[in-house]
Amino acid sequence: MRVLEINDVAGTATGFREGLRRLGHEAELFQPTIGTYRRSLPFRVAIPLVRAFESRRMGRIYRERGFDRLHIHYETFGVMGILAGLPYDLHCHGGMVTHASRPVSSRLIALGLARARRVFYATPNLAQHVLPLRPDAAFVPNPVDVEYFAPAGGGARGTFRVFSISKMDTTKGWDHILAVLRALRALDDPPEIEAFGFGTEPRSRIRERVEALESCGVRVLPKLDREGIRRTIRSADLVLGQFAVGAVGMSELEALACGTPVCCRFEFEGAYAAPPPFLSTRSVEETVAAVRAARNDRGGLEARGRAGREWVVRHHSLEAAARVLAGRMAD
Repeated sequence: MRVLEINDVAGTATGFREGLRRLGHEAELFQPTIGTYRRSLPFRVAIPLVRAFESRRMGRIYRERGFDRLHIHYETFGVMGILAGLPYDLHCHGGMVTHASRPVSSRLIALGLARARRVFYATPNLAQHVLPLRPDAAFVPNPVDVEYFAPAGGGARGTFRVFSISKMDTTKGWDHILAVLRALRALDDPPEIEAFGFGTEPRSRIRERVEALESCGVRVLPKLDREGIRRTIRSADLVLGQFAVGAVGMSELEALACGTPVCCRFEFEGAYAAPPPFLSTRSVEETVAAVRAARNDRGGLEARGRAGREWVVRHHSLEAAARVLAGRMAD
């Protein structure tokens, strides 16, 4: 099979490319222009023309190099397959949720889903949004580079450290996360906490959230490169994930791969042959209690970290995810 991967959402297209190659398939990546939510108005006005031009170039590469599968990531990019006049597989990553209130893009997403040869979704919570439009859609887990994101080893840790790995977005459960971080910092012996200081919501709202974290002694981090993320995960005793939709993204999976336990809200254990060993909580009180209990049981925390590493290797390694993808494409 020869697969052209389109649009490297959170490194997933790169991961599938490598995983497919390891399984003996040929795979390449075509990266279109991305990132419109922070771009200037002239850029946003020009994006339809940019997409049309890139779609033609993508189609030319697909035909000239003899690919037989076009695997497009993110719902709004399905239009590129339509413009190129090619059969395509569309991989959903949450765009249906993000664009639900946007009439034009939500209609384009519906059209892209309808025209796709196969439809996949990256997290199990998306089934409720995708299946009503494409009952034949299938869950395909995200690929994680478990060789790069691996435990660092080393000696005993000192102060207990927590890393809040989600963006400052409501869709990540930001109100819950902020309440948890404040409660932890208010303890008599508070843990060290690092958290990201960026998100996709209006800049004024992000500034308010950064100030809220700084006021309670949380170290606020800028957007980090891949090495910076790995280093910060490895330095933490526990990672706080997202708490809004009951599922997780690449960040939580990469933390598990590093052997760092993850506390988050996870409600889709049935999506896997074996449930993931997350510290799953719903309320702020439950989350704070789980962090405190983990802090007081370092041996149990280390065992959970090892179990998390084993689970993500089994279900989300590059080869494991690519094997599921190839099987779905062959159905």
